[in-house]
Amino acid sequence: MRRKSPLIILPTIFILLLLLLVKPISAQQDLELAPSFYDMFENHGSIMLLIDATSGDLLYANKSAANFYGYSQEELTKLKISDINTLSDEEVSFEMESAVKEERNFFVFKHLLANGEIRTVEVYSYPYVINETPMLFSIINDVTEKAALAELTEKTTTSLIYGGIVSILLALLIAYYFSKKNKELREATKELNNFNKLRESLINADDRYIYLKNENLEYVFVNEALKHKLNLSEDEIVGNTDEMLSNYEFSDALLVHEKQVVDEAVGVDIEIEVGRSYYLVNLFPILLLDNSYGVGAYIENITQIKAIERIEKKASLRNEILTNILTNQTDTKDDLLTYVLEESLKLTESDYGHIYVYDEAKDILEMSKYSKSVQNNCKLEKMEFESHLKSSPFFRKILNNKESEIINNFDEISKMLNKGHVPINNLMSIPVVVENKVLLTISLANSNDEYIKDDLENMHILLTGLWNVLERKAKTSELISTNQDLYQSKEQIQLLLNSTVEGIYGINKEGSCTIINKSAINLLGYSSQEELIGEHMHSLIHHSYPDGSPLEVKDCKVHEVIMSGEGQHSNSEVFWRRDGSQLEVEYFAYPQVHNGEIIGAVVTFIDNSERKKYVNHIKHLSYHDSLTGLYNRIYFEEKLHKEDVESNMPLSIIFSDINGLKLINDVFGHQAGDQLLIEAAESIKKTCRDSDILARVGGDEFAIILPNTNQEQARIVIERIKAKLAQIQVEAIKGSISIGSATKIEEEDIERVMQDAEQEMYKDKVLNKSENDSMFINNLIDKLFSKSERIALHSENVSILSRSLAQRLELDQDDVSKIEELAKLHDIGKVAFSQDLLQSEDSLSSEEKKQLERHSSVGFRILSLFDETVNIAEGVLFHHEHWDGSGYPKGSCGEDIPIEARIVAIAEVYDSLTNEYNKDKLSKDTALRIISEEAGKKLDPNLTRIFIEMMQEKDPLS
Repeated sequence: MRRKSPLIILPTIFILLLLLLVKPISAQQDLELAPSFYDMFENHGSIMLLIDATSGDLLYANKSAANFYGYSQEELTKLKISDINTLSDEEVSFEMESAVKEERNFFVFKHLLANGEIRTVEVYSYPYVINETPMLFSIINDVTEKAALAELTEKTTTSLIYGGIVSILLALLIAYYFSKKNKELREATKELNNFNKLRESLINADDRYIYLKNENLEYVFVNEALKHKLNLSEDEIVGNTDEMLSNYEFSDALLVHEKQVVDEAVGVDIEIEVGRSYYLVNLFPILLLDNSYGVGAYIENITQIKAIERIEKKASLRNEILTNILTNQTDTKDDLLTYVLEESLKLTESDYGHIYVYDEAKDILEMSKYSKSVQNNCKLEKMEFESHLKSSPFFRKILNNKESEIINNFDEISKMLNKGHVPINNLMSIPVVVENKVLLTISLANSNDEYIKDDLENMHILLTGLWNVLERKAKTSELISTNQDLYQSKEQIQLLLNSTVEGIYGINKEGSCTIINKSAINLLGYSSQEELIGEHMHSLIHHSYPDGSPLEVKDCKVHEVIMSGEGQHSNSEVFWRRDGSQLEVEYFAYPQVHNGEIIGAVVTFIDNSERKKYVNHIKHLSYHDSLTGLYNRIYFEEKLHKEDVESNMPLSIIFSDINGLKLINDVFGHQAGDQLLIEAAESIKKTCRDSDILARVGGDEFAIILPNTNQEQARIVIERIKAKLAQIQVEAIKGSISIGSATKIEEEDIERVMQDAEQEMYKDKVLNKSENDSMFINNLIDKLFSKSERIALHSENVSILSRSLAQRLELDQDDVSKIEELAKLHDIGKVAFSQDLLQSEDSLSSEEKKQLERHSSVGFRILSLFDETVNIAEGVLFHHEHWDGSGYPKGSCGEDIPIEARIVAIAEVYDSLTNEYNKDKLSKDTALRIISEEAGKKLDPNLTRIFIEMMQEKDPLS
């Protein structure tokens, strides 16, 4: 919304200040003014307030103020300024102090009217002392509606007309005085714009997908990560909805939640699954300029974390299935096969499954069991219950090699299927091998994710257990009976138990060991089962808590299984080894039932120390940055509040931002950018004490919490960090960092301290931006010229020729300087290419030439990053465009090509033909003849004619 010109508002301020000067105010006069000035103040169309700068009391308000706020004048003078300002009392006091000190006299606030409506206002507030009392005189401009702006302008203009010549002179004086203030305002606006650019750069460096949509769910902003995800440019995304971007895979999953955020102005945190990936989504409302709500989003890929959780879940499910196989004595062979197949589908998240038994005599696989889903979806005229290996190379390979196979490639699988077969996306087949013979195979298909090694290991354990149970059942027909005693087949059960990697032991009702497998014996540090059979297991291995205090039998979960008949689980206890050392375990205990009576319990356990290491590793990942190894933002924010204690005061916070990361990523690739971050992190770490907390809190942002560190000590640390970073160089980019700090001494809010440190960092970045930009540009030029002396000379020559042609055209000096700088930097994009490529430009392959053509686009991106070169970036982009439209990168033609690019193009062609580093160097006359032939083709015909005339009169290079 357009702001009122200070030329209209400020004369009024000056007149009203004169009002105060002409007739000083005293408490006894109750602000009585000379009638003529009083009328001007009282009836003026502008909203005017007189505020006690110490207490914030409203001492006086004119009629316009009363009308605007919806109070009577008497009611207004009973209020404080904080009653109508939506800022907190502390913030209002802070802003008033700024006005009193004249650090700032222009503000934009949200003011609350009597009816509850909130209006956006511009406030011009200036200090004045009356009877030694500091006051603020404020003129308030409602910028919520253009009508109010027009009305106030009309009234102010009328006042100026009736003010006569004196008012006009005063206006001129005020215009002169406040032109300086206006300049400061423009500088502040420029600084704000710079801040916004910096913030955008920080957001673009974030690996998360970040976007902002308006109330219609049309994109307003997207960061670089999301643009890369969508493979679209910003112009192709902004202004469109997800429905218009058909390749955006999150749209359906987020639409309902985005509408909720916009409609209800509430945040939403959700986890979504898209394809094979998982994402943590944070949606939050954002108040837009038109007072409507849009929706912002942070989307983080948590697929890796989910994968780890799935592996743990599968391991737990496998243990449960295995325990059921071991302890259930009533199932028939058919029931066991059905159970194992259906549970295997769950374990591997598969859609289809078959179990085949191998008939070695017939050399065929006979289908023993298939999942219900196969029958439901199979469209073969007749189900195939035998697989003849001559026509099944996949199974032949498994039988010959006696090893499991995984195929995650659909094309490879589709070649093996008959028409009508259930559709297969991926496939896993596992053989059961006993005494070097394949006895059966289980095949599983269509997992949600690709099959992995963990799936094979889980299935191998299950199938080994299954086969031992089937063998035992086959050899001991008495076990088919549902009442058969568990201990009648100890030898076969022992074989089964010994096939598992988990420790397993059984106890009777008295707690004595009845059976134990090899894994349990080894884990507990014994040499044979004879040392444990008959022993009271609780007294032997489970007698104490981890701290050594006694664990009574009545408190033992294993004993509770026998008493209650319900299974138990623990992952925080220890078993005690033979040598007295502790074994951290996770165990499952299940009741053993015979003829409806509990006769004991079976315990399976594993060494939990490895699992804890795994969990700790996951925890480490959740609190650490994977690239630098430093703490991440999550950990930093947790520690920020934990460290906010009196014993740590003064507590300083340093906030920093690596300069040039986007530049190095764009020019030399993200690998170089990662190297810069790694080296920067290591350098910053060397400046920190053990008690300091250093974290990477953003793409190129680092923050440090420094307990017991005052402001001066924090500044010393900052200087050390800057010195360390200055020693780094990655590719052409030297290390540079912007840093700010803030210190909490007593009662300051720690979040505000953090914000102050971040704001100081932004100030540092703005103040040194020009210096840093110049350094980066010079670094790139030095790097480019060190790669090729030919390019160095070429850039110098083209710069001289372009300047001379621009002067010949009688362009103004600013344009001549611009063209000269453009010519010097026209090949800056070549810094991104290898030295070998640049030094062999005359003998490149067509593919290499195509690659090198990218240098104009790369140069455009580089120069667009810097304020001092952004005005020549377009010329660099277009300097290889041709007059006839046959150039690159856009194929522009004629006068659609900027004139500065057309000038540089002529100079570049001439120098390329005559440069002393050119092995086929041509004479001046020959080069000019060739250039003449290119007029109207590659080159602007009019500029070419003028260039040739110039060169014939006097060669600027001679």
